[in-house]
Amino acid sequence: MRSRVTLLVLFLLALVTAPGLVACGDDEPAAASCTENLCTEGETRCLGNVLASCEVLDGEGTPPRWRYEACGASRACTAGPSGQACETRKCTNLGTGSCLDAQTLFICDESGLSSDPEDCASDEVCTSGACVESACGEGDTRCGAGVVLTCQGGSYAAADCATDEVCLIEGGEAACVARLCDPETAWCEDGVAQVCNHDGTEVTTTACGSTEVCNSGFCEALLCNGNNNIDPGSGITPADVVTGDAIECEGEETQCLDEDSLQVCQGGLWITQNCGTNQVCADVDGVDACKAKAAPPLEKIGKITFTLAGVPNTFDLNARADYISSDTMLKISGASGTRKLELNFAPIEPLSVGQFSDTGTSETVLTVCYYDGGAVTESPGCAVGFSHSSSLYTAVIDEWNGIGASVVGTFETTLNDAGGSTLAITDGVFDVKQK
Repeated sequence: MRSRVTLLVLFLLALVTAPGLVACGDDEPAAASCTENLCTEGETRCLGNVLASCEVLDGEGTPPRWRYEACGASRACTAGPSGQACETRKCTNLGTGSCLDAQTLFICDESGLSSDPEDCASDEVCTSGACVESACGEGDTRCGAGVVLTCQGGSYAAADCATDEVCLIEGGEAACVARLCDPETAWCEDGVAQVCNHDGTEVTTTACGSTEVCNSGFCEALLCNGNNNIDPGSGITPADVVTGDAIECEGEETQCLDEDSLQVCQGGLWITQNCGTNQVCADVDGVDACKAKAAPPLEKIGKITFTLAGVPNTFDLNARADYISSDTMLKISGASGTRKLELNFAPIEPLSVGQFSDTGTSETVLTVCYYDGGAVTESPGCAVGFSHSSSLYTAVIDEWNGIGASVVGTFETTLNDAGGSTLAITDGVFDVKQK
């Protein structure tokens, strides 16, 4: 009990002597340590891979404050012509490589906005996102892109790390190690701002000051007349909170405001924190906290689904992606029985993502080739063996990370046969591995 009283006295002394507080007489309350304005409405900032936007969040007449949005795995926070924004990444295997072919490695930078080719040495081969020796010593280990490579019988064999693991070199040996945190997330813990790096191997911590609150993983000044902060018009000061004259909560209580927001007791006041993009506020062993959302069930890799003439279709026979360097073409293909479908993007640079359409300005053109199982006819832009080819189309490539990884996206198209009849494909989705 004595130690708790001593800490309280020290904390009060710190508040009295801290910058921004004014020494007052017995009849004059201390000025509140808060700011009238956190930011200017419309202002944006990039905090790691989190976009901070200054907005009025608490109703007309209230001061603007920061709203935090995680850009997520497929986007990067970066400066653009109209300010900071979440921009679609060129690649998503941050800080690691992917094999275009047996001799070419593409390295994705930590922002995901650049992917540069790198030739393997003449005595190396590109395997699972790394250039490795063509001949290796038995038992030697290397890290690839999310895999441990182990030399067996003179060549490297890959073993996948789990989704919550990363390959690291420890003691000279490659091993799958549990991530410390979800990559590029930010959160608050006991008034300390926590930010996870790009691959989940390091957490940067910042202890918020006595006149700050931790919000969504970042320290903010207390906002006067703002949500969950001190209102100087009420006469409440930080010192009042500590001495109990305006206590709203006690100790280290927590409570869920809703499924996206956690309230944490700091200095006797409820402070609202936003749970991360992949988190939800819920009871955890009797204590309200932000916890990871349940992982969605794994989708079967290697299928193309779409609706054709109103009928759902799944093409999962030999569904795959191939990059044909000589034609600078990405080919996505699959079959169902005797029917088959191809999506050919060309010309396209390796690992490119984005939106493509027949009315767009991109040089990349999508040709969709379809065989309905009947008579084979000549289809413009398609190889022999198809009955229909596309005229109108729109498609999005969301993910493309090289050999052994998935190519994921959506598409819609209108198909024509030699007789002029048309077929409409809608709600198309492809999720296939590049071979």
